[in-house]
Amino acid sequence: MRNLLFILFLAFSGMAYSQTGLIRGTVTDINTGEPIMFANIYIEQLKDGTTTDLDGKYELKLDEGVYSIAFTYLGYNEYTVTDVIVKAGDVKVMDVTMAEESEMIEQIVVTAEQIRNTEVALATIKRKSINLVDGLSSQSFKKTGDGNAGEALKRVTGVSVEGGKHVVVRGLGDRYTKTILNGVEIPGLDPDKNSVQMDLFPTNLIDNILVYKTFSPDLPGDFTGGAVDVITKDFPERKTFSVGLSLGYNPDMHFNSNFLSYDGGKTDLLGFDDGTRALPFDKYVSIPDVALKNPVTTAFTKSFDQQLAAVPTTNNLDKSLSISTGNQLKLGKGTLGYIAALNYANSFTHFEDIQFNEYYRNSGDNNFFASKRSGGTVSTENVQWSALGGLSYKLRNHKVGLQVFRVQDADKIGGKFTQLDLEFNDSKILRDNAEYYQRAITNIALTGEHALGNDGKMKFSWKFTPSIVNLTEPDIRTTGFDVTNPDEAPSIFPSIGADITRIWRNLNEINYNGRADVSYDFKMKNGDAKIKGGIYVTAKERDFEILNYLLRVKNQYSLGFNGDANNILRPENIWTPENSTTGVYVIGNYQAANTFNATQQVLAGYVMTEMPITKKFKATYGLRVEKADNTYTGTNNQGTVSYNGQKVLDELNLLPSVNLIYSIDDRTNLRASANRTVARPTFKESSIAQIQDRISGRTFLGNIDLQQSTINNFDLRIEKYLTGADIISASVFYKQFYDPIQLVVFSPSTPSDYQPKNLEDTDVFGIELEAAKSLSFIHNKLSAFTVNTNYTYVTSTMPLIGLSPSILNAGISYNGRENGWSGSAVYNVQGRRLSIVGIGRIADIYEVPFKGLNMKIGKAFGTAKSYTLSLTADNILNSVRQRDYDTQNDQLAIFDRREPGRRFTLSFGYTLK
Repeated sequence: MRNLLFILFLAFSGMAYSQTGLIRGTVTDINTGEPIMFANIYIEQLKDGTTTDLDGKYELKLDEGVYSIAFTYLGYNEYTVTDVIVKAGDVKVMDVTMAEESEMIEQIVVTAEQIRNTEVALATIKRKSINLVDGLSSQSFKKTGDGNAGEALKRVTGVSVEGGKHVVVRGLGDRYTKTILNGVEIPGLDPDKNSVQMDLFPTNLIDNILVYKTFSPDLPGDFTGGAVDVITKDFPERKTFSVGLSLGYNPDMHFNSNFLSYDGGKTDLLGFDDGTRALPFDKYVSIPDVALKNPVTTAFTKSFDQQLAAVPTTNNLDKSLSISTGNQLKLGKGTLGYIAALNYANSFTHFEDIQFNEYYRNSGDNNFFASKRSGGTVSTENVQWSALGGLSYKLRNHKVGLQVFRVQDADKIGGKFTQLDLEFNDSKILRDNAEYYQRAITNIALTGEHALGNDGKMKFSWKFTPSIVNLTEPDIRTTGFDVTNPDEAPSIFPSIGADITRIWRNLNEINYNGRADVSYDFKMKNGDAKIKGGIYVTAKERDFEILNYLLRVKNQYSLGFNGDANNILRPENIWTPENSTTGVYVIGNYQAANTFNATQQVLAGYVMTEMPITKKFKATYGLRVEKADNTYTGTNNQGTVSYNGQKVLDELNLLPSVNLIYSIDDRTNLRASANRTVARPTFKESSIAQIQDRISGRTFLGNIDLQQSTINNFDLRIEKYLTGADIISASVFYKQFYDPIQLVVFSPSTPSDYQPKNLEDTDVFGIELEAAKSLSFIHNKLSAFTVNTNYTYVTSTMPLIGLSPSILNAGISYNGRENGWSGSAVYNVQGRRLSIVGIGRIADIYEVPFKGLNMKIGKAFGTAKSYTLSLTADNILNSVRQRDYDTQNDQLAIFDRREPGRRFTLSFGYTLK
């Protein structure tokens, strides 16, 4: 190790004191935006040069001086850059775009003073993509101050983000959105969602985010609204180093002396439990009944942590820290690139008037009455960290890479609630919650890209990405005291829900994803063409278990609980054989009904062709075939139904796709597409599992008979690309849903139970409008200002879960490159959307529009403006998160509600330039 460090030290020292400098860049086609492989780069002063590699990248190592550099490639106009200044020890990035030969222009000569604009590069990708694509560049993140992908995506046309985490595209629910990382599917920390939590991806790790709104055969077939591809930084062109620190303050949540918490482990601030909350005995052990007067029962009861309730404390500010670095070095005949990043965040939320209610419709009229009310205080401390490490080695024709991505996330929750049962039990319960949720995902990506032959016309790429997901909910503690009669002492009364529970839930899932693609570029009479094909394999296996224990009490009124949950397990209150008529004891044993195993295997193959019909008209068409098989092993709670490797999904899907592009002119496209996709049920949905949320008291019921949905998609769009990244576009889309999966109230008699079901077929129609424009057309002094707005309208023949009837994003940004000032104001709102389908006397439940207004102002300063200081204000309008019953009159019936408040964040950063 010492030798290796010494060698690296010498290498870096040599670079620092060398009298040479580097020029690096990428050569791309100005029309397609694709890299030009094996283009020639010639330095006139040296009569020497090099060529680009399979990514269109090049590197020149030159002595200090001023040079003229010519770029040539067969069939393209020569491109010459003059007055290129090379400084010792410096890395200059110089990207070049080349155009195909024409009679009017034979050579292009420019000077070296160029400004790299990744927003423009992204606009080129969108303009020349065979799919209907929207997205964001890393430059956009810097303008708006977005800290993670979830914050950034709210600005994409037709996109909304649920709870700052899960993406909804075109107003359709999470089920119809797919998240992929660098082109390959990855699981999220919430494996019951189709999309990955987007707040897992800090923006300092991301180059671009692309949102595919139309399907093509080289994409996974199980998305309908959109597929979100997060593209991480890969091969840095120069040495990079950045560090950032931020502090967040919410007046309603921070420095609050009523913040609820409880004692945890020594590693809680690292996002995982140190074993403090582990089950204190083997899960397979049998706990003796107290009737046997066995002292083992006493020992098991005493082994539980004594703290059952959270207690008031004072929290502090939200904090986050990020650091990243990367570079590339010559190694043998190739180049080694590396990137490393670490992000850490510690944040707090505190809701003092959170609500969970249940309402019924009167049988005789349309008025509603509350059958159950629950409200109180919930406090959460969240810890999340992520680490990314990647290596890439590139030769002229080949590149291989290894990337490891790890996310650790944990919530420590304290809650105190008052629950009123107004219909069935006529009771009042005071409930204490002390909970911990720990989640982790590890993703490993091994990739390769190869240009076959000297002309690079044929390309072969492959990816293998295993992922491991671990979700642990260790020792979820809930305690309820019956306080219905104010003249009596608070009591444990299990028959009405005033009981004591300890729950351990564990989920382990392993995913294997692999794909191999081959493409061949060739010329046709009317332009460039391509044929592409490949295979895709996904294999998943999930194990899930619930360990449920109850604490029971004998002769409780003599124990002096006094309504304090933390008095229950005091040593003097524990049941013993010697005093068998009084005390607290534990019951509960391992039950196979509380476990299940599920697997999924998807085998896919595809072939597609990009073909120019005329010089302006291109057609891309093909077919994807997916074979999906799901199995389930589990037993119901009553033990009357059992499955052992039961196949619950067996589908062979033919997914055709046609994408047509007519180029009205160089910057105007008319697009049309038609394709078929599917939406498959999650493991939890296609099961007989019964899983209760301990905060709300609501229970999810699996449905073993659930079928997949099939969707036919049709799109039409016209887009006009203006100067730079400015754009105007209009789209219409139509979707036919067969067997859509909807979350439904299980029965009128069980309003707290919900189950997914296949409901009636539905047609969806939508319109999207987008405009982004620099204000330079008003006056040159306004060129640093950009306004952008987009609006989506969606309607359906039948109500569809998660469907937003409208989405509006609007914003203005300022980027003063010379003075260092930047700022933005962004407004986002989505229409009232269906959340849960009601039944009988229980009405449908809708999410109330959340009107979000966020602002940021920042200043870059110091040498080369390497330092930045910014202030961000979120939820300026103080909007609330709320879901209501659809009473169809003016009566307000709240299903649940929380007030996130306003949040202010001060950030400081340094970037090596």
